[in-house]
Amino acid sequence: MNEEITFGGWLKQRRKELGITQEEFADSIDCALTTLQKIEGGGRRPSVQIAQLLADLLNIPSDEREAFIMFARAGRAAPVTSQAGSDASVTRAPWRAISSYFTNLPVVLTALIGREQEMEAAHNHLLGPQKRLLSLTGAPGVGKTRLALQVASDLAEHFEDGVFFVDLAPLVDPDLVLRKVARTLGLKDEGDLPAESLLLDYVRNRKLLLVLDNFEQVLDAANALVKLMHASPWLKVLVTSREALHVRGERRVSVSPLAVPAPSVHMNKESELSSDGSLPPAALAALAAYPSVELFIERAQAVSPEFELTRENARDVAAICTALEGLPLAIELTAARAGHLSPAEMNAALVSSHNMPFMEGRDAPARQRTLKSAFEWSYGLLGPTEQKLFRGLSVFAHGCSLQAAESVCNAAANLGTSISEALLSLVEKSLIIRLHKEGASRYTMLETIREYAFNELEANQEEHCTRRLHALYYVDHVHEAESHMAGPEQTGWLNKLTTDHDNVRAALGWLLHYGTGDAALVSLALQMSADMARFWILRGYLTEGREWLGTTLRNMEPLIGWADAEQVSVHVRALDMAGRLALTQGDYPMARKLWESGLALNQALGDKQRSGHLLNGLAQLALDRLSYEEAISLFQEGLNLAHEVDDKPLIARLLNNMANVYRNMMDYVVARQCYEDSLSLLRELGDKTNMVGPLNNLGLVAMDMEDYPAARRYLEESLHLCRELDQKQSLAFSLAFVGQLEARESDYDRAAPAYSEAISLAHELGSRMVLANCFEWVASMQARLGHPLEAAWLWGQGAALREAMNLPLPLPGHVRYERDMASARTQINPSAFEATWAEGRTATVEEGVKYAQEVLSLHYS
Repeated sequence: MNEEITFGGWLKQRRKELGITQEEFADSIDCALTTLQKIEGGGRRPSVQIAQLLADLLNIPSDEREAFIMFARAGRAAPVTSQAGSDASVTRAPWRAISSYFTNLPVVLTALIGREQEMEAAHNHLLGPQKRLLSLTGAPGVGKTRLALQVASDLAEHFEDGVFFVDLAPLVDPDLVLRKVARTLGLKDEGDLPAESLLLDYVRNRKLLLVLDNFEQVLDAANALVKLMHASPWLKVLVTSREALHVRGERRVSVSPLAVPAPSVHMNKESELSSDGSLPPAALAALAAYPSVELFIERAQAVSPEFELTRENARDVAAICTALEGLPLAIELTAARAGHLSPAEMNAALVSSHNMPFMEGRDAPARQRTLKSAFEWSYGLLGPTEQKLFRGLSVFAHGCSLQAAESVCNAAANLGTSISEALLSLVEKSLIIRLHKEGASRYTMLETIREYAFNELEANQEEHCTRRLHALYYVDHVHEAESHMAGPEQTGWLNKLTTDHDNVRAALGWLLHYGTGDAALVSLALQMSADMARFWILRGYLTEGREWLGTTLRNMEPLIGWADAEQVSVHVRALDMAGRLALTQGDYPMARKLWESGLALNQALGDKQRSGHLLNGLAQLALDRLSYEEAISLFQEGLNLAHEVDDKPLIARLLNNMANVYRNMMDYVVARQCYEDSLSLLRELGDKTNMVGPLNNLGLVAMDMEDYPAARRYLEESLHLCRELDQKQSLAFSLAFVGQLEARESDYDRAAPAYSEAISLAHELGSRMVLANCFEWVASMQARLGHPLEAAWLWGQGAALREAMNLPLPLPGHVRYERDMASARTQINPSAFEATWAEGRTATVEEGVKYAQEVLSLHYS
């Protein structure tokens, strides 16, 4: 399992290993004891000077000093590996993983050639104090992205909070830009707080560099980008775009094609030639110094190691680079043929290709026509099978798996060859890129090449058919993933959907665009949206999920009269899942409306099972509002229907949820019996996945009844199942309950790590309910141990979360809450308590997480 450690946590651990007290350690680096305590507790970052003194004191190797100081100065944890057989040095020196953790920059395997002036200009702009937005502009294929990656990599050490690359190529909606940035930084919707709002808070005090690639597709997002930059004086942004953003504060570096040889080098001028008609040595050396020629040689040698620039082929190489006007992408595509064609053959082919029609028309900019010519030439050299596959691959957003390529591009098995062999051929010709992700190959295209391929798809009148196959493939893919969402394979399928989320968006967009007035296509979009709901909840795409479901439901409304029973059933399920998303964001009125609409529509179907699910949702709303009689009535009605259709999993679920009502009413005997009945039924079904809920709840009831040995048995079994099945959401709850149990038994040193892990997981998953509980329970623990100000701050943060979710405390928790808070108030001046409570209440969720972790780290071993 991958774990993380903060610099303060690592320093404290290392100091103890060396047997040095805090006082001795502080004296050794000539800093105040309180400063060291704050550093170890995570409340303060060490200065560069202190970090350097620590590196000296701890004998950090000279070649690791830079990474060590970056780790010390960063405000984030770094990964350590705890798997058996792992490299112990990484665990002891987590800064060795710092470069991969504080950036997601793609690894570039080729050298950057001929960009010295642009590099210097970009460095000066981004390191200047008042220069915060730099745009690299230029024609397609000129190398903007490659230059941006090099600049970002070179400057990484100047951005202690990280350098992050955001590919905007799949986006067409400017409103999604900040959302994409937030996701890249690991931020997710939290309840009713969208990721964009979290992003503004996140960047506020961070020194970050964002690299936004392909901005020309979403130029209307420029104002949103300016708003983001206004949120932080430290944030800097590097943009690549075919055109400038034209916003205040923008600086630009124009990226031009690489320098090409003078025409005299390849025009057969007698004065330039040796007696045998070849270039003399001096002219050959001068030619090799041109960046465009240097790039051609390097890329040619990548596919044909024996290739070299000679006096015999030099004129053709020069002619190729000049004909391609120094465009790096065009040169790379051409040089990729060096294993099969000589420079003379390439040159001849390029000359003939210039007679072909251009995609942009004769009035298009010359460089676009040159690049198009290079594409046409590479495309023309493909066989019919490779051309068809190349065109078909253009419908995928951010690439595809081998299986997806087979299903969409070779649906009728009409390629006449192995799809894997055809893909490999396209990889070798530099037209597609093969990536290795999670043990499998994935195939993608540069955006400029994909645009060309898609134009060819349209020109061959294949666009509608291929996009339809693409949409149908992902409808099935998502449906299969949904069937595994509640089992032990949940994490793997969630990761698959994360990888293909852009393809899912593209499929949904196509179904809705072409489904206007077509109940069958809109029904497929509804099915896909409903199947994605659990992913959107678990991975924090709450706002986006609600938007997709809302759009598909609105599109289906006028078609209900023409829909068949199966399509109406899909519609009802979509209403149910939309209700769950609304509930997760705390939008109770909308959740009620959706579930009530689902019940009304379901009456004609007579689907008692689905009615049971919808009644369960309405009952949960009543429970959260503390309307216990209404909740019991709705749960019981759902149970009656579930028994009629003998749906045992639904019966177990309803029993567990109804027991929550009785527990909140402090009727522990009835609650315990309902939980046990639910658990017994799930054991009978062998449903380990859903056993976690009643096990946790039985642990809570046992705690309420002060039967701590029983509580421990239930919670230990729950923890075991959560880890076995990799159920992170349930694990966060289980750990929080274990923390509460240990605190009830006054074993605070065991309660602290359970709370800490629960908080980390809940923050990762965006589970504000778990966070609210943890903040309140840690506050109670601190109050009992004589730390009332820390308790007040955490209670304030918990109150803010509950208010945002409109989620009141149930009666058992409310009694303890009021008792512990009253005790804390007596320990200090009331005005100090209120001021600290208000400070916690106005803090961000991220600040709350950091504060709670600092408290747990500072007071407990």
